[in-house]
Amino acid sequence: MSEIKNFLAGQKGQQGDQNLYDHVSNVLAKMLLENPDNAYDVLEEFSHDVKFSGQNYKKDINFDHKQRTRETYPEIKEWADKASVNLEKLNVGTEEEPQEPGQCGYVPNLVEEMKRFEWAGIYFGEEETLTLQRSLTKLAHNSKAKTLRLWGKILGSEKDYYIVEADGVEPSGEAGEEDPALADAEPRGTGVNKFTYFVANDSLGNWVELPLITPKHILMARKIKHIFTGNLEANIITNPFFFGKEKHYLKAQIVRMSYTTGIVPRGLYKMTEEEDSRDVEYEEVFNFPTLDKQLSADSWVHINTNILKEGKIAHSEAPEEVEDKDLWLAQRKKQDPFENRLKPLSQDQAPEGYRRAWSFKAYGDTINYDTIAKNITKTNYGVVVIKSHVWPGLTIAVFENTHQSIYVGYGFKASVKPYYPTFTKNVREDPVDPDEQPEPTGNPPVEVPENAEGEEGAVNAEEQPAEDS
Repeated sequence: MSEIKNFLAGQKGQQGDQNLYDHVSNVLAKMLLENPDNAYDVLEEFSHDVKFSGQNYKKDINFDHKQRTRETYPEIKEWADKASVNLEKLNVGTEEEPQEPGQCGYVPNLVEEMKRFEWAGIYFGEEETLTLQRSLTKLAHNSKAKTLRLWGKILGSEKDYYIVEADGVEPSGEAGEEDPALADAEPRGTGVNKFTYFVANDSLGNWVELPLITPKHILMARKIKHIFTGNLEANIITNPFFFGKEKHYLKAQIVRMSYTTGIVPRGLYKMTEEEDSRDVEYEEVFNFPTLDKQLSADSWVHINTNILKEGKIAHSEAPEEVEDKDLWLAQRKKQDPFENRLKPLSQDQAPEGYRRAWSFKAYGDTINYDTIAKNITKTNYGVVVIKSHVWPGLTIAVFENTHQSIYVGYGFKASVKPYYPTFTKNVREDPVDPDEQPEPTGNPPVEVPENAEGEEGAVNAEEQPAEDS
């Protein structure tokens, strides 16, 4: 390179004040500054302008190229500003000392998970997935959650929602302490408020915690169907009326879906031996079903308890004015019973228009291989995709004795009937009334000239003889 530079520097012009190396450098500097779309075609024109203008463009190129790109393309600047928040140290812009993220709760490897969901046709793209991975790591550090997972994505008319499910978030207070409307809500960490959910409109946005919900939110969410807008503070305009904002309706739909579609392999859990207990515990010996058995609805069971008709996980206590509280509670349990926990998927009722509530399909290598691993006799490297027909968009991917779930959809339960009644047909307008006509009589009217009125020989219409019929 030094020989080439010396050769170009030795090639001088007629006046001797410029050399070829400086000229080429100046042309390239002008090219970088103006950034033309057809740089190859205008090279000679740029060389001519530099040669006769005598301007030194190399002085103007000593700047931050990243800053120039941001100024030239505002959309890139906006993206870079958001992305830098997830890459820089924590506490930047505050009085505290900036620091790297320390130890935080468990965050799954989204890159590996999305490779499995890609078999089911769900993929956010490599760049989006890496951005989400970094964003979840920072959220885990800030929220102090024990575990985090990407719950899914709900589509909206204006913006979408990325949703993260968190467990072990430290409570900020009992339900109903700050908002009187949440007085009857189940406390944080229990019932329908067991998990904490964070949402963001994009992978670079700020995560917002969804509020606690009440049984009324669950009950009204079962009766309406509303398309999300992407604005948490938007009003829900439906009939019947929904008492809350879009953030409450969003939380209600997430909870309903989570409790309905949470499944595990059959035999992994068993009911506890305690009387009147609905808790479960791990089985001492468990063999993960092979791929051929994973394709059967009898190999999977529901792990979550059902949400009662009153919108809670447990029955409400008897009112104080009730004398026999045990009898009141027994009647309540009879009217609103619990479903059998660990119920196989084969017992689920299919929605209208479907023959089954779940669909199963295998992809990739479906051969079972022998293994010497403890408690595992067979292994395979195929992917089993399980989809819910009750909640279209809910997908579960099973791979190498692990299973993960994700949801991508509009947050609607399957229904063949529209919620809103159809409009009536247009009512036809009344026809135009015809012009009024004189009433017909036996004798037609006779026009009398004005100058003939009162003169001799004038004939009165009333005295005119009738014509023969």
